[in-house]
Amino acid sequence: MESCLGVLADPAVNAKAWYLLSFAASVAVGPFLNLYFQQLGLTHSQVGLIGALRRWVSAPSAFAWAALADRHNAHQAVLLATFVGSVAARLLILLPRSYWGLLAATLLAEFLRAPVNVLADAAAMQLCAKESDYGKFRLWGAVGWGAFSTPAGWIITRLGIRWAFYTNTIMSLPCLLFGARLHSMRPAAAAGAGAHAARRQGDAAKSGSVKHGGGVNGASGMAPADGEGEKGEQMPLLGAGTAGGGGKLEHQSAGVVNGGKQGQALAAAAVAATTAAAPVPPVRYWLRLWALIRQPEVAVFFVTAAANGYAWGTIDCFLYMYLKQLGASEALVGVAVTITCAAEVPAFQLQGRLLDRWGVTRVLDMVQAAYVLRLALYALLPYAGSVLWVLPVEVLHGITFACGWGAGTVNCKTLAPPGLAATMQGTFQSLTSAGFGLGALLGGWVGAHVGWQGMFAVASVTVLGMWLGILTARWIIRLLHHTTPAPRDCGDGAPVGGGGKGGGGNPA
Repeated sequence: MESCLGVLADPAVNAKAWYLLSFAASVAVGPFLNLYFQQLGLTHSQVGLIGALRRWVSAPSAFAWAALADRHNAHQAVLLATFVGSVAARLLILLPRSYWGLLAATLLAEFLRAPVNVLADAAAMQLCAKESDYGKFRLWGAVGWGAFSTPAGWIITRLGIRWAFYTNTIMSLPCLLFGARLHSMRPAAAAGAGAHAARRQGDAAKSGSVKHGGGVNGASGMAPADGEGEKGEQMPLLGAGTAGGGGKLEHQSAGVVNGGKQGQALAAAAVAATTAAAPVPPVRYWLRLWALIRQPEVAVFFVTAAANGYAWGTIDCFLYMYLKQLGASEALVGVAVTITCAAEVPAFQLQGRLLDRWGVTRVLDMVQAAYVLRLALYALLPYAGSVLWVLPVEVLHGITFACGWGAGTVNCKTLAPPGLAATMQGTFQSLTSAGFGLGALLGGWVGAHVGWQGMFAVASVTVLGMWLGILTARWIIRLLHHTTPAPRDCGDGAPVGGGGKGGGGNPA
């Protein structure tokens, strides 16, 4: 028993258990919510409207709750309060029978649920020795979702649709234990990572293998902010080279030590560990937020998140209706869902290597290319001769969702200055949800005019156009970067994005 408790005391194991159980609880109700509405007699248009409004409510909610947590340094309290509130609100959906009552209860549950994964992702990122390790935590969410989907369906089939909500509540109870420890473990983990970085920096200094060309967080030798001392170079959104003129993106456990002195490395690591947990004054918070959203690379990243959300919403809302139209059975649809879940696990597991090798920018480009291909293949499915060909296409979900979500989460950590980590995660997930809602809205309108096959073809061309626009924007920003001075800091010497030119941060 003691050994089991000792294992659960490990912050990494705690975070993985949170993802496993929280997603297992979610799958008990998420896929069956619309079925419950239909059994109550709601029309297809009413069900569709509820689905669209859920996404539009979750987008501003995730940002607002995350901003509140960052501003008051209350991440753990906000996480637990919204998680408990969302579980209770889902039970409230069982009470009303009118459309407006169901709509109000559902939107309340969505409003409270939206920030939960945002804050959990922000906590998991603090536990990563390098940002690209995030996928090793998030893959357990895919495991929980995929592993419990079949048992949840069996329970609901045997006991009735109302047990979707009861099962969600029961499965959520152990999540309270792990959720209560997510953010409370962060300072200790950050300190341990900082000490590990200092040891590696000291060893490198002794061996004479320390790179030169920039101090910690730039040539000035200032201590990095928000734990950035754990790595020498980050994954800039626009694919900029490393400090010192190198063109290949790298991720190192030790930062570049100015002058090769072990004392400076220890001091930098200590400051980084304390900075990660330090609250940010309210006035400084708004100045940092304004400075952050003014950065061109941040705007490009936000558009990328919305574009990916648009493609995801188009697929998630209409694919299974399209497959049923093509003659797919319920069993085939179930197999397709299983494949999408299974594809996430290796993608989350291996995305760290992809990010280390290619960087965030190229991985996000790969995601958008995969979305263009996936949507086009759906449009071509009637010409394949059998609807079974949808199964290999579903393997692309590992790239489009898992790699897209992982790279986006990692990039939030890279771009966010101190005190804005959760806000950045909330904005990313909010814009993804907003794009999802746009895909559902436009997809339904286009599908009503040209059919589902034509809708997927239009969506593929639309995503391609968005991607080309993003590539053009990056090219323009890179040109401007060579002709304009470095961006000013946030008023306290900490540049937006965790690093300036010299520190391998996120230059435009």
